[in-house]
Amino acid sequence: MNVAGIKSYVVADEAEDDSCTVRTPHRTYTDSVGEETTELFQLTVYAPRPGKQLCGVAQGFVATVAGEIAKRLPAG
Repeated sequence: MNVAGIKSYVVADEAEDDSCTVRTPHRTYTDSVGEETTELFQLTVYAPRPGKQLCGVAQGFVATVAGEIAKRLPAG
């Protein structure tokens, strides 16, 4: 699923009931042994309602966070 134009993994009730987890890549780099590594950030929302309903909220938070992270990364 795309969140803020970024291919992301979204799953309801993974962490526990009444939750939604979104994993989104935010940068790829070459690590100390020369291998390509992708860093992800994970956001999990918990609330007293079904996880599937929470996924829209979680995706909105991720879109905001992704934008803020992008502003703070050095130009590359």
